[in-house]
Formats: sequence, C-alpha cells, structure tokens
Amino acid sequence: MNIAMLEPFYGGSHKQWIDGYKQHTQHEIELYTLPDTFWKWRMDGGAIEIAKQFLDREKNCDLFLGSDMLDANTFLSLVRKASPDISYYMYFHENQLSYPWSSQERHRDWKRRYYGMINYRSAVAADKCFFNSDFHMKSFLQDLEEELQRSPDYKTLWSIDALREKSSVLPLGMSVQYIYEYAKAWREESVEDASPLILWNHRWDYDKRPDKFFNVIRRLDEEGYNFRLAVLGEQLDVTNKIFEEARERFHERIEHWGYVESYEEYIKILSQCSILPVTSEHDFFGASVIEAVTCGVIPVLPRRLVYPEHFPELKYGELYYENTGDLLDKLRHLLKAANSLESSYAEHFLHLDWTMQVTGYDKIFGEILT
Repeated sequence: MNIAMLEPFYGGSHKQWIDGYKQHTQHEIELYTLPDTFWKWRMDGGAIEIAKQFLDREKNCDLFLGSDMLDANTFLSLVRKASPDISYYMYFHENQLSYPWSSQERHRDWKRRYYGMINYRSAVAADKCFFNSDFHMKSFLQDLEEELQRSPDYKTLWSIDALREKSSVLPLGMSVQYIYEYAKAWREESVEDASPLILWNHRWDYDKRPDKFFNVIRRLDEEGYNFRLAVLGEQLDVTNKIFEEARERFHERIEHWGYVESYEEYIKILSQCSILPVTSEHDFFGASVIEAVTCGVIPVLPRRLVYPEHFPELKYGELYYENTGDLLDKLRHLLKAANSLESSYAEHFLHLDWTMQVTGYDKIFGEILT
C-alpha cells in the first residue's frame, strides 16, 4: 500500500511521528512536507504547495494522510481531478479551537475561530479523523459545538455527530524502548548527585506557562530548598524575556540550559533529573512528559489535562495538583524526600513504542484496500 503523508509543518513532534512511522511501517510512504516555520501561513497556503508537490511527482497513492496543519479542502480541490478515488485521513496532533492563544496576540478570538474553522472544515472533508488522545478528541468536539453555537444561523451542529462517528483515538507512536534502554544503561554507569534536579523540557512558549514554572521555582529558592535546574526544550524565541530573567536569577542553580541538538545527550540529561513540575496551559498528548517519565523522572501534573488518561494512579500520594499552592506543596514534599524517592513509571509507556504501535497503524490504514 502507498501512503502519501502530507505535512506543511514538518518539525518537532509532527516530524518525529512521521519519521517514526515511515521507519517501522510495512507500507510504502511518500512524504510531502514544508519546513516548520510560519505556522499561520502553513495553514493558510501550505495546502497549495503540498498539492503542487504531489501533482509534480506523479506518484501512485492509495491513501492521503494529512495533519491538522493542512487545509484539506484546498488540497483535495487541487488533486481530485488526478486522484478522484483516494481516501483522505486526518491526524490531529493539536487543534486551533482548543489551543490557548496568547493574551498578547492581537485579534486572538477572531484568529482562534478562523484557524479553528480550517480544522473543522478539514475534519468534515476527511473520510476518517484520528486524535492522539481521548482527551483531545473530546475537547475538540466540545469546543467545536460551543463555537458553532455562536454562528448566526445554519449552525451545522448536525455535523458534530457525523464527526464523532468517523473519529477515533490513535496514540502517538514514539521511540520509547530506545529512550528506556539508553536511560537505564546511562543511570547504571553514572554517579548519583545528592542534589535533586528539577526539569523543564518543553517548548519555550507561552502555552507551556514558563511564567508559572519560574514563579514556583522562585518560591522554592526563597524558602531555601536544595535543588538544581535543567532547562531544556525548543527555543522558539531566543529573546524570550521570561527565560532571560530566569537564567540570570537562578544562574547558581542551573546545571543545564537550552536546546540540546543530540537526542542521546537529551536523554542523558533527562536521566539525571528528579522532578518534572508541569505547568502547561494545555497538552493534547504530552510527549515531553512521557520522555522524561521514561527516563525515571517523577512528574507533578495538572489534573485537568490529558495526564489522567496516561496515569490513572500515581505513587507518592497523589501527584496531580489543582492549583499553584497545591503544586508548591507537592514539590516541597518531593524535595524533602528526594533521597528516598524512586520513580516506578519508567516502563509505563513502553506500549507506545513504534515496534508495538505500528501493527495497529498498519491495520487501520490498510483497511482502505479491503
């Protein structure tokens, strides 16, 4: 079977997902991609360029598999004459209706609806829709209903049932086995430091709430707790004021700072870390959390996001928090008991490894031929 994977934003978790599936699948994969920059323009115009790539190559294809960053209707309108019978499947890494827009963004409510409607219309056009988590699927459908209710007439609410009928959960495949084995081998050879290492390994962006994270770190610092800091993650804005101020303020506590190019070095640093306080405004899946947990890091998680889907129960009491005060209390407890804590969740996500996920993926996508 030949699958055309369409990705106007080929970077980060989108790229890892595509590359991982391409490496493990029995199907033939042809990639049609654009660089991971100017995301709004990718949603606005990327479909036109992706369609041109497909038509220029004249490759045989049994299935189109596009991400949420692709305007499916524009793409399909341009390729249908050449490929009238090919099914279109859509994979949601995120969606713009549920994604929190920055308070600094001008006209954010209008833009949320505009780009969210691209997701909506693409989902309507797709033969099947896949979401990386049940939390994501339900939040999208709920937010969509609320958005459509604001329409002046012909609210098309009937389409939500149709979307629900053709939507399902398809968890993100990851290289979890490799992470687990590499981290375990490194920890067995390393000398443990008595000072606990607190981790940040998310994008340096507003939706991950670095302001909240560093405010909590400031409180722990002022209260005299013993800890070090490892601040990793993709730097979307190298002049981010919050991170600049944090680097200056906590310079004596910083063990690692900035994006790590080598994935092996990234895993090695995660394996040294003790605690991961997650302050994200949203997470539809939480790949960076899964990477850290697989390296033996203990997470402290907001209950309202996807995490209860991953962790029905947590040890060391209840490590879900409800508010900032609760988060601080749990971090204080962990730092006081740091020398006796050991994560029991390093093997928890091995089922997400591509070697186990690919069979389900291939079966689902292969059904188009049966």
